[in-house]
Amino acid sequence: MGLGAFTACSVQNGGGEVVEADATSDVVVAEVGTTDGGVPDSSAIDVGPIEAAMVDAIADAGHQDAAPCSGVLCNGECLPNGDCHSCSGAPLLCGSTHACVSACAGCVDTRGAAMPIECFACDSNQRNPLGTCEYDDAGSYCLSGNYLGQYEGGAGYQCQCNDVSSCPGATQVCVPLGHYDAGFCLTCGEITLAQIQGQPCKDGGTCQAGSAVCQ
Repeated sequence: MGLGAFTACSVQNGGGEVVEADATSDVVVAEVGTTDGGVPDSSAIDVGPIEAAMVDAIADAGHQDAAPCSGVLCNGECLPNGDCHSCSGAPLLCGSTHACVSACAGCVDTRGAAMPIECFACDSNQRNPLGTCEYDDAGSYCLSGNYLGQYEGGAGYQCQCNDVSSCPGATQVCVPLGHYDAGFCLTCGEITLAQIQGQPCKDGGTCQAGSAVCQ
């Protein structure tokens, strides 16, 4: 039978499933074999070249990569946020991957440089912390103690605390600053006039300020 006279046909694959193809359209109306990924597998179907080409096109469409996340990745879900404050259990943003993480130990920048320091900046009321992973560099935020521009692009502040348990970061200590009759959360190793060496960290360790770690 010539192709011009072909309108539709039904064939059975090895499992007895029916495949219907219409030569005048680009659509296969079928229940066909699938791969492990759930997309049609033409190799599992004993059909002609037209049907096979149609099934392969469907399979190719099913394997196309999803659109990149324009926000942040929170526990595998793309959120339309610029930070990780609402990500349960993962409040720190690793900027190079846009991923929210629970700790910064594995975060690196696009050049592979480590960003292991966990920093939190609060708003002007010393509340609502935003966490990011930063460089182990005394001249950079937050070890420098300079929070300018670190809160949604505006001025950032250290977060207020009653004791270390109320600090947002595991590697933070709660210490009084200057003449303020209040405690503030500082990341272990942060430059400050306050005494942070030997202070208890939120994670249960003790701040070793010279190496910016809690042990």
